[in-house]
Amino acid sequence: MTRSRPASPNSDRTSAESTSSTAFSARWAAEEGVAAVEFALILPLLLALVFGIIDYGYYFLLDMECTHAAREGARKGAVEPTFGSATATAQTAAQGYLTGVGLGAGANVPTVAAATAADGNGGNNLAVTVTLSAFAPLVGFVPVPSRILASSKMHYEGVLP
Repeated sequence: MTRSRPASPNSDRTSAESTSSTAFSARWAAEEGVAAVEFALILPLLLALVFGIIDYGYYFLLDMECTHAAREGARKGAVEPTFGSATATAQTAAQGYLTGVGLGAGANVPTVAAATAADGNGGNNLAVTVTLSAFAPLVGFVPVPSRILASSKMHYEGVLP
């Protein structure tokens, strides 16, 4: 007993269907390089986005570290028992914090300033300002602010002379 083979799926096609199939494959072959061209057109935008995220992330990291240094210096100076050395203590603490996070050495060193002022209620405030004046982005592909300024103010808690 001999079995006949089932008909192939293409055996029932008419010549018109065969022609449209050939036209489709020819059209497909003509569009082979389109994806590469589209990728080449989109790549600069994607790179600008990625590099912008990197640069702004680094900027916000340094801004946050300068803010923390100003807050740390103001807090250390505000609890200093002698009012005369509060500004020196605040500057030392802020500079120590910046050194601890890797910003205290090299060409891009922040400056720390501390000052005391009356708060108008019979007390004194200690203000610490940290300035990073020459911010250099990692990639430099997108514009970012060139200066970081952070300040903190705390009420002096020590005993006044």
